[in-house]
Amino acid sequence: MNGIVILGACLGAFVGSLAAVVRAATTKGMLSVYGWRGWLDLPLLVAAGLVLGALLGGVLALVLRRNVAAARSRTRRIAFAATGVLVAAATAAFALVLEANDPVALPRRPVPRGLRPSDVVVIIYDAVRADIVSDEKGEIADWAPRLKEFASRSVLFREAIAPAPWTVPSHASLFTGLSPLDHGATEESPRIADDVETLAESLRDRGYQTVAIVANPWLGASRGFAQGFDSYVELWRMNDNPFVPLWFRALGRFEREGRLDVEDPRADKGARLMDAIAQHLLARMDSDQPLFLFVNLIDAHPPYWAPPSHRLKYVPPELIAQGIDPAKVPKHWAAIFAGKEVLNEAERRVLRGLNVGEVAYMDGYVGALFDELERRGRMKDAFVAVTSDHGAGLGEDRLLGSGFDLREEMLRIPLIVQFPGGRFAGTRRDDLVCLHDLHPTILELASNSPGSSEEGADEPEPASRNGRSLLASRPRSAGLAAYSRPVYMMHYLKTSYPDFDASVLDRLLITVRGRHYKLVASSTGQDWLYDMTKSGEREDLAGREEETRAEQHTILERIAGGPLQEVWRRCLEMALARPHGADEIDAESREHLKRLGYAVSDGK
Repeated sequence: MNGIVILGACLGAFVGSLAAVVRAATTKGMLSVYGWRGWLDLPLLVAAGLVLGALLGGVLALVLRRNVAAARSRTRRIAFAATGVLVAAATAAFALVLEANDPVALPRRPVPRGLRPSDVVVIIYDAVRADIVSDEKGEIADWAPRLKEFASRSVLFREAIAPAPWTVPSHASLFTGLSPLDHGATEESPRIADDVETLAESLRDRGYQTVAIVANPWLGASRGFAQGFDSYVELWRMNDNPFVPLWFRALGRFEREGRLDVEDPRADKGARLMDAIAQHLLARMDSDQPLFLFVNLIDAHPPYWAPPSHRLKYVPPELIAQGIDPAKVPKHWAAIFAGKEVLNEAERRVLRGLNVGEVAYMDGYVGALFDELERRGRMKDAFVAVTSDHGAGLGEDRLLGSGFDLREEMLRIPLIVQFPGGRFAGTRRDDLVCLHDLHPTILELASNSPGSSEEGADEPEPASRNGRSLLASRPRSAGLAAYSRPVYMMHYLKTSYPDFDASVLDRLLITVRGRHYKLVASSTGQDWLYDMTKSGEREDLAGREEETRAEQHTILERIAGGPLQEVWRRCLEMALARPHGADEIDAESREHLKRLGYAVSDGK
């Protein structure tokens, strides 16, 4: 009898364990084992298996009770019933502890009085330049069908620029509405100051539940980006969960060799996990509470290598037929910039195809998020923006990745906005807008009051370095972007290639970008002038059109807030005055940044 009961318990435990593995191996169930609480879900399912085993043992004991003395049989039945009750109670208590300690649990706030403000969703395609998402006509490309469908019922801004060419200052501008010259989050101090009010803090004060799901370690909570968020999920801290690699280790090897597609989560940079976590938290939210959901995805960030289902899908097949191996195309920014590796035109086309494949892969999971928001009734009347924090070079002029300068490849970004109630649905705008224009736009909508009068008397001037509402009655005439010394990149180049002169990066750049002209000014005293309506950045006019250069330089100084040397000094003093203790990069984040190709040293 004891052997039968033990066998039943073992069988139940095995069933529970098998259920955990099966759930881990499915895309939508990936959260169960591969995720922020996955290591707890496994014992939960095993405990459920033990309950099943105990009950099965009890049933077997009842069926076979005629072969056992009545007294002993009754004692065993009581013992097994008590065991089943205790195990069931322990399992229930364990589940309650899990729920009580849910890392994405949201606080309950009073519902705002009056008209309920619109939900706000902002999705960042990290390091995706505008022409990767758009076709030659400026429309969303066919390889992003969910984004294309979203754009058909939204506003597509075809002239959007970022305020900086890399992650930290650009996100800081989005979160604060301030230019890099004003918020001071540069490489000298890559964090948002505690005394700066962020978008999440402003919305939280208006009764919003605020949630962020971020994949880029530069946006860690220790850098101030979690200010105002009720829940701040850092995806890179979940990718090394030990259970999934054990399950996928053998099959994942075949996947990496291209012989099997098992959707190994280690090939995903965060989109799949984001989708699972978003579904989890949306299911637990009160529909009466307005939501601010911020998502940062790095699936299209270098190094360009999508999961197998999309990896080579958009690489021109004729290039592969010519013998170009996508896996061997140079992908390390430092070696390419230092001239140690060379990208030819065909290899640049391969890189572009690989990048497109990553955007297409992301598209499916962003579409799944849209579907979940729709199912929860949070999509139709929401403000939803899909954009990027900056662009990236794809091998042009030995530049692969971002953070080098203020050229269009670094600054031009996609921007698609759905306004509440389908306002302006299906329209296309070609006026100049900036990423941090989202900040005042969102606050204007959240307060249910227009931010500008009919005459535009209280609007910021059309040429502004800080954010300006997309609903302003007058379009923006010019915007400003700034670039600080890339101290991490310079240190990495000096260490890795001591014979390479990286001093070309040791400068500060500011650009004033209008619809017609673009002027770039350097702290070294050099200017570049481009006519964006004609030759663009292919031709520098600074030496030939002195009058126009002087005119644009005056506009730049007016927007920047003074003579450029004074602006440089003020910006650096603000950055260096910040405390640096919180800027240390923890080991887990540092390793993830290295895998993304960022230049981070072991000492910082």
